[in-house]
Amino acid sequence: MRTNDSMNEKDITPKKQSKIFFYLDRINEFIITNAKKLFIAAVVLFVIFSIFALYSSFQERKIRNIQKEVGYALLAYSGEPQIAALTTILETAPDNIKASILLPIAVTQQNLESYVEAEETYRELVAISENTSMYTPAQIGIAFNLQLQNKYPEALVVLQTAYADILKTKKDDGAPSPFETTILSLMASTAEQAQNTEVAIEAYEALLKTNPNEQFVISRLIVLKK
Repeated sequence: MRTNDSMNEKDITPKKQSKIFFYLDRINEFIITNAKKLFIAAVVLFVIFSIFALYSSFQERKIRNIQKEVGYALLAYSGEPQIAALTTILETAPDNIKASILLPIAVTQQNLESYVEAEETYRELVAISENTSMYTPAQIGIAFNLQLQNKYPEALVVLQTAYADILKTKKDDGAPSPFETTILSLMASTAEQAQNTEVAIEAYEALLKTNPNEQFVISRLIVLKK
């Protein structure tokens, strides 16, 4: 983690941001299908990136100190002590950085199986992060939280809303938006769990447009269309 005084917004170029979003997108795909620990790791990376992105000259010292405090809390604590440490930081944090602290709080609550508290935190995050880079991860978090409780129909509704929001801001060049393939993958698998074959097929077909040679998607479409 870089913390020297010379860092500013120019350190993160559009090219670097594009690469970061690509790898975060890949990580998120593995999160749901493979391991909860990968989800937490992706959140840590996303939190660090978001804090860097909000780095500005007039808040330089305060943001840098919060960055250190959040990083320390994420690495030094786990469970309830981590939530307590992050909540304390949140109380004095500027509004434009609160989303970066709420996200790991929600994930830790989720990891403790405190699903009601986690959903409340995720929804608070959604409410304050619209039109920011945290908005879609917050929606994914709500859906994942519902999936952990086997509430697949409710999770599907959240994912469909998230996908609709992504389409509203999608560029005309046809390139996938950040998290688009993640949302579609989650929509497809969640729709299957919810026994909503129609939505599952629609999601897999949309995925196929982003990667026509994806054999897993092709195989699932064959099965679902029988």
